Amino acid sequence: MASFIFNSFKGKLFNGSISLSADESYSVSLITSANAFSVSSSIVADITSAWGDLSATWDITSDETYNSVGYSPKVLSGCRVTVDNTTEKSKWYADNLTWSSSTIDADGCVIYRTSDGAMICALDFGSRKSSSNGNFTLQWNANGILNLS
Repeated sequence: MASFIFNSFKGKLFNGSISLSADESYSVSLITSANAFSVSSSIVADITSAWGDLSATWDITSDETYNSVGYSPKVLSGCRVTVDNTTEKSKWYADNLTWSSSTIDADGCVIYRTSDGAMICALDFGSRKSSSNGNFTLQWNANGILNLS
């Protein structure tokens, strides 16, 4: 399994029809399947129109809920892009997310634009992460959610 960026996002980024700034809203849905990342980055990258393909593979029932137990996707806050001329990288950051008082098992997540479901990326946690009637916290890497060098 591996994390990936959806090809359609790359095109939208380059043609300027999507921005990772705080001007747009992005959501995170958790993935709950051992086969979570068998879908390729070339899939139709609109979470709503691609849902039939995604739900069978990723074991999520809709873009509104997590594994049909009622945990809603979280909206990213604090989205920001930094440019580091020393390391020659641009990085996309957001605040960490917490699902409070939750019982969750997740293998990864999908980030998508809230307004139209345009999928940005699928992130593999590397192993199943769990919470049991406690907080499930998604802590982003110190190097950002995405970085381009």
